[in-house]
Amino acid sequence: MNPIYIIYIIVLSLIKIKLSKAITVTAIAFIYSEKIDLYKPFADEFNKYSKEKKLDIVFDLTILTPDNSTSYINDYGIMIDNLLQKKTKKYDIFFYYGTYTKRYGKYFINLEDWLPKEHIDMYDPQIISKSCLYNNKVVGLPITIDISVLYSNQMLLSKYEKEIPKTWDELIETSKYIFDVEKNNFNNTNLITFNGLFNKGDQGIVSIYEFINSFRDSNNSPYPETQSETSEEALKMMKKLKNEISSDLQFQLDDYDTITRLFTGTAIFLRFWYLPHSPIYKASAVPGKNKNVSGSMAGAYNIAINRYSDSEKKKAAIEVLKFITSKEIQKKLIISKNYYSSISSLYDEEDVCQMIDCKVIKDMMPFSAMDFDTKQFDLDFYIDKYKSYVYDYLYGNKTVSEVLKNIDDITKIYTFDIKTNNSLLGLVILIIFILSSIIIVSSVVFLFSEKYNLYYKNLPIIFWVFSPLGSFIILCSVLTFYGNMTVVKLTLNSITFIMLMISPIKIKNIIIIEGENSQKCDNYKSFGLVLFHIIEFYISFLIFSILLLIFIEWNYKESYYNVRFLLAAIIMDILSVIIYIIFNKIDINDYNIYGFILSIIIFILALSNYTFTYGIRVLLVLIQKKKDDFDEEEFIKKNKIYNERLSNTTTTKATNSFNKEIEFNSDSDSSSKNRRKSSVVSSNERRTSIFTENIRKASVISNKIMNYHFTVSKE
Repeated sequence: MNPIYIIYIIVLSLIKIKLSKAITVTAIAFIYSEKIDLYKPFADEFNKYSKEKKLDIVFDLTILTPDNSTSYINDYGIMIDNLLQKKTKKYDIFFYYGTYTKRYGKYFINLEDWLPKEHIDMYDPQIISKSCLYNNKVVGLPITIDISVLYSNQMLLSKYEKEIPKTWDELIETSKYIFDVEKNNFNNTNLITFNGLFNKGDQGIVSIYEFINSFRDSNNSPYPETQSETSEEALKMMKKLKNEISSDLQFQLDDYDTITRLFTGTAIFLRFWYLPHSPIYKASAVPGKNKNVSGSMAGAYNIAINRYSDSEKKKAAIEVLKFITSKEIQKKLIISKNYYSSISSLYDEEDVCQMIDCKVIKDMMPFSAMDFDTKQFDLDFYIDKYKSYVYDYLYGNKTVSEVLKNIDDITKIYTFDIKTNNSLLGLVILIIFILSSIIIVSSVVFLFSEKYNLYYKNLPIIFWVFSPLGSFIILCSVLTFYGNMTVVKLTLNSITFIMLMISPIKIKNIIIIEGENSQKCDNYKSFGLVLFHIIEFYISFLIFSILLLIFIEWNYKESYYNVRFLLAAIIMDILSVIIYIIFNKIDINDYNIYGFILSIIIFILALSNYTFTYGIRVLLVLIQKKKDDFDEEEFIKKNKIYNERLSNTTTTKATNSFNKEIEFNSDSDSSSKNRRKSSVVSSNERRTSIFTENIRKASVISNKIMNYHFTVSKE
């Protein structure tokens, strides 16, 4: 064999062995076509760096664009969701839009555990806090930021001696003047005033957020609340712009049209992300309501590492991330291509400001980034509804206040409260609670007055204290219906407190499209449901036992009224439970009605227990003006005639019943003796005998209960 050929085989084998030792870090990214040159240089540059440093790491990047796939950002988000939910190891690094950090953050590693603190601290804190944090952990770093700018047609502004507008009013004034002159004097029909970009695409939500952001008091002010005068004023100005200098069609032009006009000069003003552009236009911060306030937004493109990747892959991915986010590479691959980095210190360097307009980015500092508080709601759903509602006002006939309320209602959870904005029911219930509590608590003083001891002598004082106290505690559960629903409140509001410590209750969101969302207690599941039924059985057993004791003591003179009051209380308790069960079977989504009816059920339960076990005695106290007006013996003798008649009747019945029992027992004994004398007893006769004996025993017990029931105690 040729020696050269053998050497070639050996060298090739060694190369393969070397390559097989290299770790391949896989990554996936989505980017729009106009920024296709952003990601690929990262992979090329790192692989070159890896060879030089002999890191044995290969960076393999997959790039998706609207041109090579049918997906847009929403579809890309769904794909990433599916991959991460399946704990995929297919990709070690994910590039994503910072807006989605709250959605993906739980799937990424905490970079603070892997990177030096000074590396993370290089980046703008506003960008980090709004676009890179998940549960206060840094899960991503921005490789670049998009900043929205206003492009002003320098040729036209110079021609008519106009300056770049700093406020929206200035933009309207300048646009009107230039457009009218160009149209009337030069028949320039291709010219538009301002593109708006309030379209159905991804730019639509950015334009809306940015416009409202431009109405802050200063660049350091927070983003305005949805239902605020600031947001209302912003939407009104948005519609004013459309009506006075633009049109529905012009405001809905797509990104492609904007990019085309950037290079043809057929617009006075354009709003878009910062891009390398024609010298016809000059970029500046987006105008605001007032001067020195910018509406410009910063959108981060983040890099993050998959938490499900193998440990070896994570270490290699960290090397890639450190390289891409280093200051040197940010300057070399980001700034040099006319993109912006979120490393703020770069814009103090002269060579950087020679490559890119540092004034533009300094005018909009501190950065503002989109940060939607969607809570547990899907971000894409929220954005779609948000845009839809704003467009109902911008292009439709909805009022601004109606639209802002609809936006707020997407994620807002309405609660039962004392505010009268939506309903008076919460305030009414609170007033009833306060009055009822005063009556219940103040009535305890009667227990400690010698004048009224007569009414409470059948039980120790401490037992009587527990009666109104228990009613008051039940009544206090009404307060748990107010404010935000929490597991703690549901636990305090439940008779199954111990069970809930084992199997906690869950809170269910009631989502009303174009309505007011609320929350309810979710049904018990699995083990909790079993425990709940056990406690239901236990309570039912207690109620049955109390009813049995009431029946036995029904005619005792000493407890004649007590048992009747107690029976009334038990009946009201049962009715309250039945009403509650029926109520829970009905699908009531109005949080005010739901809270009101629940409160009424609690009032019925608490006040009926208080009235029949304690309050009725208070009424008797109040009716009697002085102690001498009441005679204990007279109080019992008022029903003497009725009691004597009832006693005679029940005694006769009891005697007859007792005689029948003796006869029955005698017959049973005789029958038993005869059966014992029999030498052979069939199995059927034995079963009959056992059944008869059980009936006899049950009859004896029932007869005894009936005897107790009809027995009247001695006076």
